[in-house]
Amino acid sequence: YKLDTRNRAIGFPILQTIKESVDPDLVLDAGDTFHGQSFATLAEGMSIATLMEMLGYDATTPGNHDWSYGADKLRAMTGHSTTGTPFAMLCANATSSNGVWSSSITKTLNRTWKDGEDSSTFNYKIKVGVVGAMDESLGSSLRADLVAGTSFSSAANAINVEAEQLRKEGCDVVVCIAHTLDAKTFA
Repeated sequence: YKLDTRNRAIGFPILQTIKESVDPDLVLDAGDTFHGQSFATLAEGMSIATLMEMLGYDATTPGNHDWSYGADKLRAMTGHSTTGTPFAMLCANATSSNGVWSSSITKTLNRTWKDGEDSSTFNYKIKVGVVGAMDESLGSSLRADLVAGTSFSSAANAINVEAEQLRKEGCDVVVCIAHTLDAKTFA
């Protein structure tokens, strides 16, 4: 799907249009989603979580601005609504004394492939693992009261450990969603 690259934020209406035309296997977000617009701030992010559920997001990882309402409210953003499918909040490198952060999800995709030469049809399954994390330097820069009881370890180490576990669980593909200051260096 070709986007106008002048505006880096596409918004939920455009995302819905893309989703309807492409029919993606996964809908993922790398954070800073629940904060920044009046619509989000007035409902402390829950309005955005509802939209994400309605659009069928599979997972997100929190960005540093997503912690603006505190760790407990951020964790509560998943699975709160009956308007759609709950999405996962993945942060493999976050450890909390008052609630668990999920590290990863898996999704099995059933696909059919047709060979153009002899019109043979092949059915196959692909197991995809998704791991999420947030740059630990961003976690340490947050106001202490917003992340009380939460600590951040090395995102790269946490992702690598979880990716290895996902491969052991039979994942054919492992996708990482990370909220980081410098994606190229992080990768």
